[in-house]
This record gives sequence, structure tokens and C-alpha cells, in this order.
Amino acid sequence: MQSFHPNRLTSHNTMSPDISLFALKKNYDSAIAGLIGVLLIYLYSRHGGIGLSPDSIVYISNARSVVHGGGFFEFEGIPVTDFPIGYPAFLSIFLFISRLDLVQSGQYINMFLYFCLIYLSGGIINHISTKNRWVKIPFLFLIVFSPALIGVYTMLWSETLFLVITLLFFVALHQYGQTKTFNTLVVVAIIAGLSCIVRYAGVTLVGAGGLMILLDRKLHPGKKFGHLILFGTIGISFLVANLIRNYLVTGMLMGNREKSLTSFSQNIKNYAYVFGDFFYFDSFPKTIVILIAISFFIFYIYSHIIHIYKTNRYYNYWNICASFFIVYTIFIILSATFSRYEAYNMRLLSPLYLPCLLPFTFIITWMISKRVGWRKYSLVAFFVLLFVGINYYQYKDNSELYEMAKDEGIPGYAEDSWKNSPVITYIKKNKPRFKEVSRIYSNGNEAIYLFTGIPADLIPHRENKVENANFIEEQQDEYYLIWFYENASPELLSLNKLLKEHKYIPLASYPDGIIFYHPAPENNHPLK
Repeated sequence: MQSFHPNRLTSHNTMSPDISLFALKKNYDSAIAGLIGVLLIYLYSRHGGIGLSPDSIVYISNARSVVHGGGFFEFEGIPVTDFPIGYPAFLSIFLFISRLDLVQSGQYINMFLYFCLIYLSGGIINHISTKNRWVKIPFLFLIVFSPALIGVYTMLWSETLFLVITLLFFVALHQYGQTKTFNTLVVVAIIAGLSCIVRYAGVTLVGAGGLMILLDRKLHPGKKFGHLILFGTIGISFLVANLIRNYLVTGMLMGNREKSLTSFSQNIKNYAYVFGDFFYFDSFPKTIVILIAISFFIFYIYSHIIHIYKTNRYYNYWNICASFFIVYTIFIILSATFSRYEAYNMRLLSPLYLPCLLPFTFIITWMISKRVGWRKYSLVAFFVLLFVGINYYQYKDNSELYEMAKDEGIPGYAEDSWKNSPVITYIKKNKPRFKEVSRIYSNGNEAIYLFTGIPADLIPHRENKVENANFIEEQQDEYYLIWFYENASPELLSLNKLLKEHKYIPLASYPDGIIFYHPAPENNHPLK
């Protein structure tokens, strides 16, 4: 039995520059898998439409504003800076062409993007495992039915576009590695640059591309320096332009970023736990989960170093995936250490799923090919059981989501409980009253805008001094306070604190929330 060594992990077949491996004739199985993916998104969104989160509402309001000539503004009337402008611009193109609002068309946009993701994944597998096409089908199953990916593509999130751009970047960088021409380099740089204005984390594509060029031993030092400067300049220029725009309109580069509350070590643990969820070893003891996640990271560093000295195989998809995996992992852990993030979840780490998974289409076939007799058949049986086990857990997770989505809608603002909310119904019936007052505060401001079209401000975060100072000033004016019990968050000022410190007059109370009026000190109740 031969020992496992990264020197043997790649072959010249994986370096094939033949782009025809993405053609329908050689990638028809991926097209079929893509259509299955399209059907899945349709089934999940059939009852209540595409899933909507608070971020989704910001994207929708931005796109509406762009199409109506108002520029990149959120529904609160402020310029968008927490997110880059690329994804709202992308949505605005669909909105402008179709004239169908994004709440209705969102699922069709995601069907298209999910098909593209699956099709591109299949083409990359064709390159990675050219001589062992049999392994492609089970991996396509893992991709199509991945709860991590379905969780992203059933929601109107920027990750849906970012993941596709990431795979396009892999393809373009692979092509650059075959030619090393000016034109292919510019294409790679433009794709990396566009990713930066879809998600700020797109800077990791610039980092991964820069790392690949920097460590390319076949590039002459002078040419390497020129390519790095050109790639870096074009790639980062998109982000710089977005940041300059942000600063000019708000005085901030990326919105109001708060200091992180989690340590470096805790972020590594959180990262590992989500990574464990990807591949269903999260039921192991936590220490084992952490060790496995760290082992994956170390393994990809090791394989990347080996590829540096295998110059003919340097730009294969294995090494490109490894480079991105390394850079994105470092970025996401370090940025969460210095800047406050939402809790680590599959959405945040979804860009790592495919770069981690795709190289194993070669590892598995390589391991099997190096064994004979009963050892070979035992290994085949092991991998079959592994795939069956993962598919079973995928089925369980997907079934749970479908049971919710088919009757109530995808969890979030697409759920019937939000659409039929008594509080929302009250606001709709009394729109003129709410429009008479200049400001509304709520812990569900996105829902108010989505279902009534009335803009509302978010209740201040507990630890945000600027928001709290502005809120105190507002106490001299009249406003409405609308509280949704389901949206109670420990990060926002609590209802008890608000009622204790300020004067409110109850207007309506329902099982899902309560509506208050805050009068100006010299005013009487306007609804009497």
C-alpha cells in the first residue's frame, strides 16, 4: 500500500486548459443537477416566496431606490454603507428589466444563480477528476442537496451572487495560469474587484489571487511584479471606489462598526463548530470538532506549499481552492476578532463549502486507485456508506426546512405569521395617522417597511453611544414606538427600559406586539 503524499494529489489532467469541459456536451450531468436545484428552490419558495431577512429588506429598498432614481439609499432614507453597492445594483438590473418587484421575482433570480453555481461546480469537477468521472455524480448530490447552500439560495442574500462570482474567479484564475497573458490577468482582476462590491469579504479573492501570483515560481520576477501591481490595482480599485463613496456621503467607510466582543480563540472555536455543521461531524466532542477543523486548515496550507514546487500543476483547481480556503479562513477569524459580527453561521462561512469539498473529488479517487483487492473494495464501501450517511442527514435537514416552508413560508419575513401580523394589519389600516408623524421607532423596522411601505427607524443598540444620544434628542418630538415580541433582541434597548425612561401612550396591543405613541412635551394626544 502506498502512502498518501500531496506530491501525488494532482495530475496533469487536472491542469487541462480545455474550457470545453464546461460545455454542455461534457457537463450535461451538471445541467441536470442544476435543474434539480432550481426545482428545490421553487418548492421551498412556492408558498410564501423567497426568504427575507433584515438584510434582504435593505437590499430590496436599495434596488428600488436605484430604479426610481434615488441612488443607493436604504428605506430609512440613509445611504447604504454597511453593505457594498454591488448586490443592490445587480438586483436593480432585474427590477428595471422585469418591472416585477423583487419580493415576487427573488426566487427566480436565486433559481438562476443556483443553477449557475451547480453547473460551474460540475465543470470544475470535470477538470479536477478528468479520468474518474464516476465520482462526479455523488459530489453533485452533495452540492445540490447541501443544507448550507439551500439555506443561502432560499434567501435574498448577497452570498447567492458572491458564491457564483467566486467560482468564476476560480475558472478565470485557472485560465490565467495556462496563458499568463495580460488579457486573462485583467479578467481575473475584474472578477475579483466585482466581488469586493458584492461583499466586503470579496477582498479575500484579491488576496487569494495575489498569493497565487506571488508564489508562482515560473513567473519571472520582473513580470511577476508587474502582474501583481496590475492585478492588485484593478482588483482593489472597486473596493476603494465604494469606500470613497461611503466616506463622502456619510463620513464612514463601512458604516458604524462596533468593537468585537469575542476573542481570537473563541472565534476559532465558533468557526470550527460551524465547519462541523457543514459535514456532519458536529455531534463529535467539541474538542474533536475543533481539531478536525484546524486539521483541514493545516492540510490545505501544506498542500499549497507542495504545489509551489510542482510548477506544472500550480494553477490547478485544487491549489486555487486551497489558496482561497486559507485566505478566507484567516480573514473571517481575524475580522471577527477586531470587528463585531453576527454569530458565526452557515451563511457567513458558506463561501468555504465548495472550495473545501471540490478537491476531495480527486482525493477519494486517488486513494481508491492506490489500493488493490479487498482493501480497494473496503475503501469503496466506506466511501459509499459515508456518502449515504451524509445524504441521509442532508435529507433530514432539508425536510425540516421544507415542512416549515410549504405551510408557513421560509423562516423570516416570508412567513405567514409576519404577513398576517395583527400589528402590521393595524398599521395598514391607519396609514394616514402614522404618516402624520415624522418618525417611527421599532425593533422590526424592516417588517414595517416591507409590508406597509412606511419607513421606520431601528430602536438603538444598547451599546451604541451615537444612536442612544440621537434617541434621547428625539424625546423632544412626537413619534411612534412599535414593538414586536418575536423580534426582541438583547442587542437593542429593551421594552422595559424604554417604558421606564420615557413617556408612552398605548394605542393597540396584540399577541404579536404593541404600539405606543410618544407625545412631544407640549403636545396632546393626536389621536383623540
